[in-house]
Amino acid sequence: LLQLHAPYNLRDRLTLAMHGASKIICVNEQIKGQLITDGLPDNRVKTIANGLPIEALQQRGEINIRTRLGIYPDGLIIACVGALNAEKGVDISIKAFAKFFDQSAFPAHLLIIGSGEERKSLMHLALKLRVFDRVHFLGQQEDIAGILKGSVDIFLSGSRAESFGLAIAEAAVCHCAIVAPNVGGIPMLVEHQNSGLLYSNQAHDEGIAECAEHLTHLAADDTLRQTLANKAHKRVSENFTLTNHIKQFQFEYQQLLQQDERRPKWLLARALRKLLKVCLLNLCSCIKQLGKCEIHLK
Repeated sequence: LLQLHAPYNLRDRLTLAMHGASKIICVNEQIKGQLITDGLPDNRVKTIANGLPIEALQQRGEINIRTRLGIYPDGLIIACVGALNAEKGVDISIKAFAKFFDQSAFPAHLLIIGSGEERKSLMHLALKLRVFDRVHFLGQQEDIAGILKGSVDIFLSGSRAESFGLAIAEAAVCHCAIVAPNVGGIPMLVEHQNSGLLYSNQAHDEGIAECAEHLTHLAADDTLRQTLANKAHKRVSENFTLTNHIKQFQFEYQQLLQQDERRPKWLLARALRKLLKVCLLNLCSCIKQLGKCEIHLK
């Protein structure tokens, strides 16, 4: 049994011999789709999302970060959590926050929780966009759930890629309203306009503008913010528990143990033929783009 937490390119799928696994578990449908396209039958690939220790998160005490940072009680607190690197898109979060702050009169603050190589450049970005006094770089924190529960109104994600969205799921458990990009496995966690607000094209100006608009709507409507937060909590708490995650894996292991030790060789041969055809099609596409020659596959 093979578990994939991220998408792999075709070369890696081949060299790592992923297609030889008896069963492949994917963390989201996008990863599963790659393998189905490769020619694997649907009954050998399944999506099982990650699980969270819901009860442990709910039992965490609240941490009031407002007093420590000198934020007034009526100040709106937005937070993003993750490594300070390009993939997590903290720069996108800062740009969206700056646009939201520039267009509204809300006394808002942005908490950035995490560390990474882009810290200095992100601080320069906040300074350039004139929101440096509103953006707080907290670094690594031991009790993120406590901060989310005790202080945060809106959780903001700018991720360029996200296989599941663990930080988003934890924020939902902590009753935060969610604003996140429509990428990877995030739509499994957040249903747009039901348990949060999703935006597209996050790396472009229109995506940043859409994100800023979502922040404005939530800042202006306490009822909407609370409703989305409650629905996000319910969705994650009921569907993404660690217990359910373990039960699904136990079932898959039991199914494999009940099968024959070796699959019929013709099944593997058929999958390899389909995979070889995909490789040849990709190669021919590259050759055609270079204008070298024209190839027809039968």
